Amino acid sequence: MESGLIPVEQSTMTPMLGVYGATKTERRALLAFLVQGLAGHGLKAAVIREVPSTGSTPPSDLILVEGGYRLPAVIWLEDGGQLPPVGGAALRSFGPEGRKEKVLAFLLEWIARVWQQTPVWGCVLIGGRSSRMGQPKHLLTDRHGTTWLERTVHLLQPLVTDLVLSGKGEVPECMQDIIRLPDIPGVVGPLSGILAAMRRYPSVSWLLVACDMPDIQEDAVRWLLSRRRPGVWGTVPRLQEGGPVEPLLAHYDFRCAALFEDLARTDCLRIGMVAENTGVETPLIPVWLRSSWRNVNTVAELQAERKERNI
Repeated sequence: MESGLIPVEQSTMTPMLGVYGATKTERRALLAFLVQGLAGHGLKAAVIREVPSTGSTPPSDLILVEGGYRLPAVIWLEDGGQLPPVGGAALRSFGPEGRKEKVLAFLLEWIARVWQQTPVWGCVLIGGRSSRMGQPKHLLTDRHGTTWLERTVHLLQPLVTDLVLSGKGEVPECMQDIIRLPDIPGVVGPLSGILAAMRRYPSVSWLLVACDMPDIQEDAVRWLLSRRRPGVWGTVPRLQEGGPVEPLLAHYDFRCAALFEDLARTDCLRIGMVAENTGVETPLIPVWLRSSWRNVNTVAELQAERKERNI
């Protein structure tokens, strides 16, 4: 994936593994083998020399640090029985025999476990002007008097680690304790909301949800999140084969932050463009879940919605 660089202080959220021991020639041959081997499994690895205090590294699935024995996660390459240095806790030690293949197999298993440790937060967008509806859509109510925002928040909360409301829209009194994020100056639309979330909390992945989707099902959210795995930086699904993507009920790993920043720098407000990047999946939504992606944008659509529900 070709994209802009991100600061090291952000990129270090990516799993980082120190590779220490053996000779410099052996280490670098192993690192080159690992980068190629991981690429064969759809994973992008970056190699750096020691942990830098400043600078930048490209977005990746894994950062391999030549040296870096003081990192929390280190593998030790045995060489003549030499003990690993004090200061790092070696996850595994590997002797010379079959080392390259053994280390690659270990990394694939390790990153699969580490990947799931990234928390997923919900981000509900409430910043739209709702000009076509004539009133804030997130404050529309169902027949029980529950606002669409309340319903969305209550559905998401058990499925995510935490949740934020992004945008300047007013919220019901019962929602006052939820984290609020202001819009990004100079950026409009959903891009402002997701950038606000990713800049404020850069170490989490995001389930991005619009406020005008009254039919979201728990199973739809679970389906999206079940697709998280190493190498997948986002899941932006489609309703039809070959059709447009649906970027406002979608999952974005923190590695997508650089992609959204690229859109902001080029004044492109179409967040669906992120789905054109390698690493972002665009699966077809199962038929029984497609109603979850239905938007209600106009008064006519709202009237049809209420008529259908007999409210």
